[in-house]
Amino acid sequence: FQAEDGIRDLVRSRGLGDVYKRQVQLMLVPPQAPFLAGCDLLVCADCVPFAVAGFHSKYLKGRAVVVGCPKLDDLAHYLEKLTEIFRVAAPRSVTVVKMEVPCCHGIAQATVQAWRATGATCPLTVQTVAIDGAVVSMQTPPGSGRPVAEG
Repeated sequence: FQAEDGIRDLVRSRGLGDVYKRQVQLMLVPPQAPFLAGCDLLVCADCVPFAVAGFHSKYLKGRAVVVGCPKLDDLAHYLEKLTEIFRVAAPRSVTVVKMEVPCCHGIAQATVQAWRATGATCPLTVQTVAIDGAVVSMQTPPGSGRPVAEG
């Protein structure tokens, strides 16, 4: 497989899931990666999976994922990358999941700014989770339609 460019091979995952075969770091994933085209996109702060029990079944099923840390990475680069993802990949829907801690706000802010800058019309939902993993808020920016149902 070629994880660096987001291309998956045809070999089954052996129960490990498909994520291990992809480059999912927002700083590194190419906007033209095939798994992003027309996807239901999950933009996730990289600390969320450690706080949310059942993260894989709750958030990953049926979605392409990109992860990042707005505290440690370059938010300007996130904004550029997300803008390109919206332009090139045209996601069908976007769900942002971030922690309630102040440093996580940047990943949601960059996603919403990129969504607005490109004139995207897909539904966009921002979920905030507490350090115990509970969802403490779910917001949809004006013009984003209905929140994406979580399954």
